[in-house]
Amino acid sequence: YPIDGTRIYAAGMSNGASMAQAVGCRLDFIAGVAPVAASMSPRAYNEVCPRLNRPVPYIGFIGTVDRNGELAKYEKSVDLYARLNGCVPRYSSKMLPDRDTRDGTTVELRIAEGQNGGSCAVPVHYYRISGGGHFWPGADYSQQSVRKQGAGLTKDVDASALIVSFFGLDR
Repeated sequence: YPIDGTRIYAAGMSNGASMAQAVGCRLDFIAGVAPVAASMSPRAYNEVCPRLNRPVPYIGFIGTVDRNGELAKYEKSVDLYARLNGCVPRYSSKMLPDRDTRDGTTVELRIAEGQNGGSCAVPVHYYRISGGGHFWPGADYSQQSVRKQGAGLTKDVDASALIVSFFGLDR
């Protein structure tokens, strides 16, 4: 298959999100990472990623009421990628339109800033979903699955479409 080796990305949810962040730090051919609903493992955070010697574009998603309680660890992972990408762990923030008021969620886009408030050379974006649970944002889940896992399936953003656009794969 004719694969463009400069356009290989790592995306995943839950354990897959942890894996995506780790391989983004470890494998030189990964062009960007897109973790959903999980932080990176302690080993990746403490040993693997601090040795990263190249910038890696980052787009991620986390719910504030994720049943796994990952919010604080996830935000530390984002901060690490921001620092590794030459940004400062400070973010501009923008509330996105509440497209579905029935889902009980709102979404804030946070973008890492560069030195002196400018933009970073390599973008680091994450979507903080207030009221969001352990779901892929915008996906279609059965009502039974949503009830079983608790509240927090946002319809305000579509993670798949945002990831594709962020990496320029829609062109």
